[in-house]
Amino acid sequence: MILKFKVNNRLLSVVDETDRKILVADLDLPCGPALSTRIFYVDTEVEQEGVKLVKIVLCSNSRESYICSAVAEVKDKVVTQGRAEEIYQIILGLVKQASPCNLPPSVSTK
Repeated sequence: MILKFKVNNRLLSVVDETDRKILVADLDLPCGPALSTRIFYVDTEVEQEGVKLVKIVLCSNSRESYICSAVAEVKDKVVTQGRAEEIYQIILGLVKQASPCNLPPSVSTK
């Protein structure tokens, strides 16, 4: 089952598996100059408060690159709107921590 939550006008999709939840967070964080490829995946394994960030997705257009999404895992049995909002903020913090971009701490998706 796939659940979808709206958080800060962004989408957080939750794929429900038996022993964990896979989360895909829609982001739009500036990263730098355009990449040589349209999409690039960065593997990571940082964790905070039960949320494990496993992948950062960089997208690029002709002028710039940006972090367009992130993939994370949680072991929560149930994800509610309130928990989705907490998870999204944790993912955002983990992305800032693990990103190959130089993101200032004040970057926000609000």
